[in-house]
Amino acid sequence: MNELIKAGKGINKILIVNLGGMGDFLLSLAALTALKKKYPHSQMTILISDKAVNLAKRLDFIDKIVIFHPRSLWRMIFKGLGCLLFLRKEQFDLAVNMRSISSSLSALKIKMLFAIINPKVSAGRDTQGRASFFDIKIPEEDHGRIHERDYDLKLAEALGASVTDQEVSFAVTGLDAERVSRLLKSAGIKDSDILIGLHPGGEALRRWPLKNYRILLRLLSADKRLIFLVTGNSRERRLANCLIDGFSKIALNLAGELNLGELAALMQRCSLYITNDTGNMHLAAALKVPFLAIFGGAALKRFDPRILNPNGCLLYKKVACAPCIRKSCYSKICLKLITPDEVAEKAKEILAKAGKDA
Repeated sequence: MNELIKAGKGINKILIVNLGGMGDFLLSLAALTALKKKYPHSQMTILISDKAVNLAKRLDFIDKIVIFHPRSLWRMIFKGLGCLLFLRKEQFDLAVNMRSISSSLSALKIKMLFAIINPKVSAGRDTQGRASFFDIKIPEEDHGRIHERDYDLKLAEALGASVTDQEVSFAVTGLDAERVSRLLKSAGIKDSDILIGLHPGGEALRRWPLKNYRILLRLLSADKRLIFLVTGNSRERRLANCLIDGFSKIALNLAGELNLGELAALMQRCSLYITNDTGNMHLAAALKVPFLAIFGGAALKRFDPRILNPNGCLLYKKVACAPCIRKSCYSKICLKLITPDEVAEKAKEILAKAGKDA
């Protein structure tokens, strides 16, 4: 262990680097909480992508939020370097990378990033031996042998933190709930209605085919008591419109209409939330709401949402090419093997157990 960490003193400024999505950041919250307890008087800055900024803004122990755009070349050129030079001036005592190093190119990028920031102590995951440049590191395999949350917790422990609480939670405020209640009321939805959330979006590789969602909606709509609420970001509004075309009397398109807190409050109103493998899946699990996840070819052991909520349900077909880390896939056989009939039956089973059967 590094002498500065071993002494437990002199860690006054911490930088957390987490350039994943909202779900990745959500799964790191237990580790961040443990680090803050270990270094309660430290100033914590977080370097994140724009996908996670709304979650970061809700955390009172985060002192500064810096947005980085690793996937945009022009923003990297014109804004990225200035951002990193700003962070260098902060003179961090400790900088922690909380994401995997998925390739040699990724390792080079992170090594350069940390070299520019130049913290006194660096820490992160040594994925398949690619990140030996970190001062403090934990071993990690490409597809992971433990859950993503637990990798972050192991890293926190390596930094001297005592992990006494593994809980990943999200607090819904009264204002969040009140806004959602007003929105649903204005749409003519009553408190007694049975609400089913549908999230057909997310990364293209992890999307169950839209035609399957439409078949699912038709199958479930046979129960006239159900109202369907489709969620997504503003870019997914057209996708949501395609899903509910012809079902507008029983389905409401809320894509792009909700902030993160309102989305969570809406999930809490749902008797069931059906989702692809996205950040929304992990949020539903953290909220302990009934969810049904349609899971494709990602590493199941590493990203299984049921570790946050054992009462959740997940449909998954093991295929020879899984787990995969591809950016695109023509066949998406892992998702196509999951049929609308199968999802509908599982949804009905969950509703029946909750006393919502027809």
